[in-house]
Amino acid sequence: MGPLWNQSTEEEQYLRENRTRFEQNLIAECMLKQGFEYIPNLNATVYFDNPSGSESARPDDIDWVTQYGYGIVSGITVGFDEFIPPPDPNAQLIESLSEPEKEAFYIALNGPLEARFPPGPIELSGPELRAARASQGCAGMAEIEAEDADPRELLNTDEFWPLQNAIAELWQSIIDSPELAILDSEWSNCMASQGHPSFAQKRDAFRKIMALNFAVRTGAGFEDNNANLAALNELREQEITLALVDLQCRESTNYWVRYNELRNQKEQLFIADNLPTLEALRDALEQRNARFPG
Repeated sequence: MGPLWNQSTEEEQYLRENRTRFEQNLIAECMLKQGFEYIPNLNATVYFDNPSGSESARPDDIDWVTQYGYGIVSGITVGFDEFIPPPDPNAQLIESLSEPEKEAFYIALNGPLEARFPPGPIELSGPELRAARASQGCAGMAEIEAEDADPRELLNTDEFWPLQNAIAELWQSIIDSPELAILDSEWSNCMASQGHPSFAQKRDAFRKIMALNFAVRTGAGFEDNNANLAALNELREQEITLALVDLQCRESTNYWVRYNELRNQKEQLFIADNLPTLEALRDALEQRNARFPG
């Protein structure tokens, strides 16, 4: 359906890093005009695509599933590693400033205290939020300009917001479709025949392990390493058993092939119904890509 919603992990990572670089360079230019040196902090925005390291989930690989299940308890799907913030290249510079100079530096960077923490509720979107950002110093102004240039933000503009709603309705129509209900029913019957009768939809099995994992990690005795390890090991065995049956049932029902056929049919109808708007989106995307430096 196009680059805005079919980006590879590498493409998305590139756009994220590009956005951070673009925004940080704007901050540095703005701070210089305010009389302050500022080193662009390319670690300013941290993303958690794969918080547990280089291993990534492979839910359709039987060898991987045999070892990790869904990757939930092991932390591959959901990471629990301790996060250590990356160093700020401006830390030493800020430390060398006097207290009045530090205060002036942070006001230039983030705006006055009342702008950063205004009284009363602030709208999460729309002109109120934009006005709040505009009063939040160089960082706020850079965020606005970067957002206006970022190709990924096009669907959040007034022009294309109806298209974003239409896309959401498209995905909901797939979820609600009779074809998917039949497919899930076949998968559910397969799961029941293997001793797992409580799952009506494919996603239910994954969600069950997610819920149990959360309960173990947040329950009483979590600080007791021995008790916690025993509970997690038991849950991991349960996860692997369930995920293997899930994989077997997906394969026996040809789940993903049939699901993708359904999705492609719906997408083709969507494209036909929304072609002028999609072409306008493509043109706007090309214009933003020209503005957004690589």
